[in-house]
Amino acid sequence: MALRAGQIVLNADYLELKNFDFQQPIILSEATTEIQFILNVGDKGSSSNFEIFSLDNDSDWTINSQGKINKSFLDIKDSNLTQYKQEINYKVDVDKYYQDLSKRGLEYGESLRAIAKLYSADNRALGKVELPASLVSDAANYIIHPVLLDACLQVSGAAIDDDSDRMYLPIAIEKIVFSTNHSSLKTAWSYAKLIDYNAGIYTLDFELISERQETIAVITGVKIKSTQVNLLNRQNSNIDDWLYQVEWRDASINSKLDNSFISLLDIQHGAKQKFAQLINNSNFNNYLQLLAELEEISVHYIVNALIKLGVDFEVGQLLSPSVEQFSILEEHESLWSRLLDILTEAGILESAHDIWQVIKVPDLVNINKQQQQLLNQYPQAQAELDLLHRCASQLDKVLNGDVDPKELLFPGGDLGITTSLYQDSPGAKVTNTLVAETIQQALSNQPQGKTIKILEIGAGTGGTTAYILPKLNPSNTEYTFSDLSPLFLTKAREKFKQYDFVKYELLDISKTSQAPKTYDIIIAANVLHATADLKHTLSNVRQLLNPQGLLIIVEGTQPARWFDLTFGMTEGWWKFVDKQLRANYPLISVYNWQKLLLDADFTVGTSPKTPLQQAVIIAQASNKAIARQHYLIFADKQGIGTELANYLAQSDRNYTLVTSGTEFKQESANKYQINALGPSSCDRLIKHLQQKEIKPDCIIYLQSLDRDRNNLKSN
Repeated sequence: MALRAGQIVLNADYLELKNFDFQQPIILSEATTEIQFILNVGDKGSSSNFEIFSLDNDSDWTINSQGKINKSFLDIKDSNLTQYKQEINYKVDVDKYYQDLSKRGLEYGESLRAIAKLYSADNRALGKVELPASLVSDAANYIIHPVLLDACLQVSGAAIDDDSDRMYLPIAIEKIVFSTNHSSLKTAWSYAKLIDYNAGIYTLDFELISERQETIAVITGVKIKSTQVNLLNRQNSNIDDWLYQVEWRDASINSKLDNSFISLLDIQHGAKQKFAQLINNSNFNNYLQLLAELEEISVHYIVNALIKLGVDFEVGQLLSPSVEQFSILEEHESLWSRLLDILTEAGILESAHDIWQVIKVPDLVNINKQQQQLLNQYPQAQAELDLLHRCASQLDKVLNGDVDPKELLFPGGDLGITTSLYQDSPGAKVTNTLVAETIQQALSNQPQGKTIKILEIGAGTGGTTAYILPKLNPSNTEYTFSDLSPLFLTKAREKFKQYDFVKYELLDISKTSQAPKTYDIIIAANVLHATADLKHTLSNVRQLLNPQGLLIIVEGTQPARWFDLTFGMTEGWWKFVDKQLRANYPLISVYNWQKLLLDADFTVGTSPKTPLQQAVIIAQASNKAIARQHYLIFADKQGIGTELANYLAQSDRNYTLVTSGTEFKQESANKYQINALGPSSCDRLIKHLQQKEIKPDCIIYLQSLDRDRNNLKSN
């Protein structure tokens, strides 16, 4: 409706719909539903607002959707459909796809099943959609037939990694740019790409493409969220009511914590013994020699790169920390400073008052020849040497922006060499084996029938995962493989497909929106340093961990030159902002990790002393944080909230109890009455809490139990 109205009124080749949100579904039934579309044309006919209303059974008009529609002066470029077909080539069974949608509650009739072909790869989907024969005669009446447009959005499910039975529906669209020159359209291709996942909402971008590779539309910022099909039939509910579900779960209210692990001291003692066994061989000592060689050859890579950038390395030459001197991109300023520091450590430069001066002419070596010699001497470390050479030999081009460092690390999305580094290299074998066997030892005391929930943060290439999964009991384990990148999730799903107890989820631990206190064990291997604020990140980790849950961290604990010339080329390596802790380098010592963990309410013991550039740190969630947490309870009239408050009081926990009434009233130090329908009453409650410097860690809303009790189902 909006497109057709915009075409008539604005008379434009391209239309742009913005801020398009769905406030209420229109339920089409056997009865007549009256729909009204209102277009408020802006000045000079170039900018307009639209609203869509519906009227059922002579009730009040309900606004269902609204947005803005304008002329678009942006010419849509033709799409490379051929390239999409080459890249997205995993064939999805369309019949089975619709069957799966039906199981989730989305039942499409024959006239709505317009997907003819469907493919997926790397959180992207490509589908060919065709208008059913029975509707072809209607195509000329629309810019794009609603069934065809709906089918273009239907392909989104193939771009999302979600094995659950949830049903997803759109709740908002940021922008649509549409060509009005494709009327009577009967066939199109829909390209969908997952952009983000946050707080239970997926965000996708779409491209609608004709068979002639002409772009019909670009749809950005499509937000979809899970709901239940039975909630859609509530005619008078708003979007806040039908985008959540009530689910009752059995839970123990015993104040005694369920201890599924052997003691932390025993776990750490076992880890030290195992580590001693792992490093007690000649191959490991040989690997330590290689690490020293990597530090040395890194200096030569830097010298070669700087010569290409214009550094003469004549004694007395001055080098500025400013990136402008050698046309280095500003985003590499931290890396540039680190390179100057490395040459200072090597005795080639000297620093004085933020200016570096050449004090020694470096030896010039044949890098290719030296790299081959190291390969011959340390064949077991091919991953380290190959990755370093691939990245460091292009250092000058990375610094001036001619080469994307991510393409050096993951060429064409290939994870091969980084997987070898994190899974098969001698150092990785030691740390990964230690992590896996530590988890196995910790679970040796696991109660019969108890399911253990494990989360791996930033699991990446799955190097650590590959060691852990074979050690776990599939019948009582739930393992969540998480990462920021959809690419890693797609690769991991294929790599670990034989382990049906593994889930795959997008997770940004620096701004996690997952439910608190969910996991018994959390593993973070070489990932936490890549967040902006370690203190904040550990707070998020702590919130996800059950009482007495285990945290196992693998982290580099000292600067490593060869890491600076590989992963240090990426922006993420230098994204930290906690300068009081990390003044100029992302990695911190074991001592600082232990201090951070203690501050975050973990119990931390000693870690195995290691000659490696990495450490395995084991910590356990303490009970102090639980006691300090503040619970804000909005009580029901049935007494559940009051009973919960009494339980918390007996457990010496902090809480504030809020009951329903006609006005605001403070009944005691931690009990209030408010009128939930009155904004001023709620504002006064907030001000009282602020004055007491109360920041609730957990909000428990029970007043919904007083409404529609007959409709609530207990699972």
